[in-house]
Amino acid sequence: MATYNAEAAEFLDWLKHSGLAETSELKDEAVLDAMAVKYLATSFDEGESYATAAAVVFGLIFKFGLPKSRTVLPRSRRARLGFRKDDPEVSRDPCPEEAAVLLVDDLLLQDASTMGGDLACLMAASAITLQMDLTSRPSETLALTREKVVPPQGKKFARMAVIFHPQDPKRSQTSKVTNKSGSVDDTVMSAACGAKNHVFTQVLSALHIAARPRERLLSPLTLAAYERIAHASAGRCGFEALNIVPHSFRHGSASSLLHGKVLDQAGLMARMRVFRKETVRRYAKTGKLQRQVAAMGIQRRLTGEAALIAPGRPANPFFELAHRLADLRSRRLRAGV
Repeated sequence: MATYNAEAAEFLDWLKHSGLAETSELKDEAVLDAMAVKYLATSFDEGESYATAAAVVFGLIFKFGLPKSRTVLPRSRRARLGFRKDDPEVSRDPCPEEAAVLLVDDLLLQDASTMGGDLACLMAASAITLQMDLTSRPSETLALTREKVVPPQGKKFARMAVIFHPQDPKRSQTSKVTNKSGSVDDTVMSAACGAKNHVFTQVLSALHIAARPRERLLSPLTLAAYERIAHASAGRCGFEALNIVPHSFRHGSASSLLHGKVLDQAGLMARMRVFRKETVRRYAKTGKLQRQVAAMGIQRRLTGEAALIAPGRPANPFFELAHRLADLRSRRLRAGV
């Protein structure tokens, strides 16, 4: 019962910050069900388990004194089952930096070894890099357009930034939420370490320069293609045991920032754009990240470490990627994109 009460309290705290509905409106079971579904979607995206989702649903039933019937909160119950179907505890394993850089290297090799180049692999390598830089979700990373990138603005704002969910000026000024993270303008600075010309920023800048107005930075890559390419690359690199999917890069970035003491938990909450403290607390636990690093094998880990600290191309795949993106616009034209 304590777990149920705790999860119900977390839900109410999230609802208060999100502004999606007033607590008084939850007396309507349909409203409660709809808000619970949104909360579960956010929790799934943040890596919560099936057990937590079940505790949320049953916690709300007890909290609001609803009948213990299978017909109560039907949408929330279906959302809970989605956790089990998609196995979030596996798909949310973090991808270590040492593995991410080797995946980028593999995708660049695929691009170089394909006659005419492999634009999808090049964009997948770019997507991995953006996620490791911005700690972003796969879907919102793929949705980035030229207009969502903010170039440096003088000394005060000397680094590039990304606004994932810009506020629509046509929306009412009283509107509080434009995205499921609960923020109006989700702005994230490139290079959490503060470096002005970090290699991640160079990649973002190259994508921004190559994009035409309203064009996606990672066009023509789709989420389905990204998932397929990441899975195939992990297999070629011998990373089957790491269970890598696109979401792994968001969680790998978060783990690296916290363990490297680049950000504290409050800073990571802001960068990930989440309200639940438990979401970032899990990254303070060394166990899962250490298991992922160990699963790479000693030789692959050492190779990844060497690539990360290399000062330039071609030894460092991120620098090589930034260099190759200089020709992106003409490559898209040749491909008819």
